[in-house]
Order: sequence, then structure tokens, then C-alpha cells
Amino acid sequence: MGSSAAPGLKGKVALITGSSTGLGKSMAFALGRAGAGVALNYAHAAGRAEETFAEYRAGGRIINIGSEVYDRGVPNFSAYVSAKGGQRGWTRSMAMELAPWSITVNMISPGWIPVERHESDPQEMKDEYLSGIPLGRWGTPDDIGSALTYLAGEGAGFVTGQTLVVNGGVTVC
Repeated sequence: MGSSAAPGLKGKVALITGSSTGLGKSMAFALGRAGAGVALNYAHAAGRAEETFAEYRAGGRIINIGSEVYDRGVPNFSAYVSAKGGQRGWTRSMAMELAPWSITVNMISPGWIPVERHESDPQEMKDEYLSGIPLGRWGTPDDIGSALTYLAGEGAGFVTGQTLVVNGGVTVC
């Protein structure tokens, strides 16, 4: 696969939480390939890390990872859907709070991206989801990495408070 390098990431530093497996790991690698320095952190220290980042005040990016489940209203998943809705609200509020310091805050909401944790999911569940993707293919970790690289780059310097849903069009209809 080709590099998804974006101009403007050389000399930038990215803090990735949840970066030991799955999408988080892929995102850390995508930003590294694009020239950014990548700082990894544990999930339990994410709040403290974001506060430190916000205090930097020289501009920057906070990119949260949500989920398409908020837009889809997935049944029997209400606690998770609610949490992702709260995360979306937090993203929008923080975008307004941090804008005076040129810090953008956005969210990427991936669809179902097959990674290690999905290996044992029932095949009929996978087939049903795949049949509902308008683009007709599974998303890949690189698709999420490309979206992340865009939001982290200079080209997204005027984008804040937004949620980029990366799911092949599942939530369009």
C-alpha cells in the first residue's frame, strides 16, 4: 500500500491513546509514516494528556475516535451509543473552548473495520454488515489512518468541531 503522507506533518507531534492494538495502532503508524513524531499513551491517562496538550497553547490538534453506532442507533448497545454521543458533544464544546489558541478538536467515527478483535465474530453478522456498505467493500485501518492524517495536517487547520464518519456510506441513508 502506498504512503498516505500529507504535507505539514513533519516536525509535528501526535499523541495517540489506545495505540497498542487495532485502529489506534494503525493510526499511530499512519501519522508516523506521514512524518509526525508519535507519542503513545495509556487510556487511563488520556484526560491528563489532553489537559497538558490544551495548555500548550501554540496550536495543535485533538482528534477523538468515536463510532458510527451513534448515527446508526444500534440496538442492545445503548450504553456504548450514549457514551459516543457524549464524546461527540465534548468534541464540539472543546472545539469552541480551544479555538482561541488555534487548537482544533475533531472526531473520526469509523464504521466496522475488521481488525483482530473481530476475528471471532459470526460470519453471518459480517456478511450482513458488508451487504449494507454502499461502497461494497470493507474499510481498512489505512482508511482510518488517512482520515486521521488529514485532520492532523495543515489542510484541516480551519476544520474544528466536526465528526468525519468513515464507513463507506453506511450512515448516508
